[in-house]
Amino acid sequence: MSIADEIIDLLKKSQNHSMEWDNIYRLLCDAGYSKGGISTTKDRLIKRGVISEEIINNKKIITLLETPKEEKEEDDYALLTYKSQLIQFFKTAHSEDIRTDSELVEIDTSNLISSGLGAVVDMLIENPEKTLTLLSEAYKEAYYSFNNEDTDAVVTIKKLPTSTTIEDIRSNNLNKLVEFEGIIALASKLKTAIIEGKFYCPNCGNTFTIPIDPLNPVRELPCKCKEKAYLDEKGSKYVDFQELKVQQPIEQMKNPNDPPRYMTIINENAKGIYSGRVKVIGIPIKVASSKKLAVYDIIIKAINIIPIENTKKATISKEDEEDIKQLSKIPNVIDILSKNLFPEIEGHETIKKAIFLQQIRGTEKLIKRNVIHILLITDPGVGKSIMLQKIAKMPGNTYASVNTASGVGLTATVERVKTEIGDDTWVIKPGVIPKAHGGTACIDEFTTKSSIEHYLLEAMEHMKLSINKASISTVLPTNTSILAACNPKRGRYDPELTVWEQIQIGKALLSRFDLIFPLRDNANRYSDKKIAKRILRLNKQLVKKEDINGETIEIDGKRIKLTPDFIYKYIQYATNKIVLLSDEADNVIEDFYVELRQKTKDAGESITPRQLESAARLTEAIAKAKLKEIADGEDAREAVNIIMECYNEIAKDPETGLLDFAKIGGVPKSEVEKLDLIKDAIKHLEQTKDTPVSFYDLEELLSKKGISEEQLERYLEKLSNFGEVMEVRPGKYKVLS
Repeated sequence: MSIADEIIDLLKKSQNHSMEWDNIYRLLCDAGYSKGGISTTKDRLIKRGVISEEIINNKKIITLLETPKEEKEEDDYALLTYKSQLIQFFKTAHSEDIRTDSELVEIDTSNLISSGLGAVVDMLIENPEKTLTLLSEAYKEAYYSFNNEDTDAVVTIKKLPTSTTIEDIRSNNLNKLVEFEGIIALASKLKTAIIEGKFYCPNCGNTFTIPIDPLNPVRELPCKCKEKAYLDEKGSKYVDFQELKVQQPIEQMKNPNDPPRYMTIINENAKGIYSGRVKVIGIPIKVASSKKLAVYDIIIKAINIIPIENTKKATISKEDEEDIKQLSKIPNVIDILSKNLFPEIEGHETIKKAIFLQQIRGTEKLIKRNVIHILLITDPGVGKSIMLQKIAKMPGNTYASVNTASGVGLTATVERVKTEIGDDTWVIKPGVIPKAHGGTACIDEFTTKSSIEHYLLEAMEHMKLSINKASISTVLPTNTSILAACNPKRGRYDPELTVWEQIQIGKALLSRFDLIFPLRDNANRYSDKKIAKRILRLNKQLVKKEDINGETIEIDGKRIKLTPDFIYKYIQYATNKIVLLSDEADNVIEDFYVELRQKTKDAGESITPRQLESAARLTEAIAKAKLKEIADGEDAREAVNIIMECYNEIAKDPETGLLDFAKIGGVPKSEVEKLDLIKDAIKHLEQTKDTPVSFYDLEELLSKKGISEEQLERYLEKLSNFGEVMEVRPGKYKVLS
């Protein structure tokens, strides 16, 4: 007989169908049943309403209640048919959990199926709560047989045979077990709820314990004496829980242009999770959404929430793998794939290549970042939004425009909101960057405010965001590559100005970008003709509703179509490679760093070890893209070429023709001399003419020293921004320091 049958049989034979629990427990232990199994079975029978438990004269009294016959028969069938098999399953498949006394035992249903327990998996999906209790009992008996003691381990599920999506969860899924993925959009702080309430009747002194649903709490119940029994909070059993709201990943949407789909999750026994992509296994239940109508919302009672670290998920078949390996042997495979990643855009090949490599990233390290950050400073109409939106469609990536997202929308915010359980509470709302943990955050119209800049610095360099507000203290992981784009303040990129002057991004934040590329719209007859042909051809394809896919490559008679899906699979496959730098690659990067520092030491500001790290990351990404295990000198030289093309665009002083890295976030050496000259000129004129000094007097004096009217206007604006010169009134200046 099962433990449940033994308990029910003892109660049937007793007077008034009631017995002291200590007597039942002792009899079953003497019969050889495990202590853990006995206690678990009692709790399960109480939850099902088969028995009740009351405290009378300081003794636990168990009473048999009426049980629906068909439910009892179903339970007995499951217990008698599968219990012994499940105990043996845990002894073999989960022997390590038993040996190490694991607190959490996660079952992969494929292991149950391969062990001949497919019917249990069907029961689990159709009747999850009852089947989970059965699994828990079986594990505890298996544990007891090895250790001769009980365990409080939680038995849960880590994988179902099939998964669904948030938008496909409907009323037909209610009270069944489902699995789906989501990106955390809101996370409450950890709270406590009663799951087993102890009630006390002041009239007759009776006490009893019943399960309580945190979504429908009760504080008073009728007693047997027909008076009210009240909740005894001190004697009740509590559980930690957290409420989450998750968003369906965009790549899983049937129509990516539809509004986002969300689902509320109630997670019992929660440890606290606040951002990122997760797999949820849980039971859809209904909660009333109207007091007047029988209308309900569906929420999920989670039994397991698993963070997903590798967000670049796609199913790679054996044929895909063969095609990827064949394609990787082509010498210019990176050029081919990066070009076909953006078939809509003509030109900008180095930038496409850099963005492609950014998705593959460098080799993961313990304390140093492996992600690559790229900033695009673009003239209007050159395709930067197309690039960002294309990358954002990759699994695990996110997109936001700062025009529609606040600064904290990029990082995270802590707010008070109304949740499903309880009144207003503090919650964390992860922004675009933590949501893309493990992927790439594509940020259009990128500008920052000083109030959030330190959060961005932490997220970009240290791959985390520290939150400490309103009793919530946690760290959100942000192993996120950032692909940001912005327009210059004056509409078009001006090589005469520093990068910092043209965009609203702080100098410290600029230094965290590995690569900064201007996308310039320069008139050129040859390239303009190619762009025009590309646009017109794409228009025809769109009219004919044809897919805008890349070219087809033929390798050893095998034709490989370079569709976006195939390129995503290639990126995923390459990302998982682990690459080390060879001595030759080390020497190339070392020579690049030392020689460039020597060349720039007299020109102005030089590179720092931060650029050295960038070169190493890019070299690793190039080797991974070629499916190598060791990066060689050729890979390092390819990385150096990309970096130098970037530096020649943003760090070359147009006056001297030399690289001066102050041209990015400071003042180039050639300008420092001119700024000092202008300040000296103002001081001189202050002594010989009226104060403040007029622009015309300055222009007359400085034109003799080679400074044009346009240069003078720009340098005066810069001195004013630095707080060294003040424009007292239009056209009148004085020195402040």
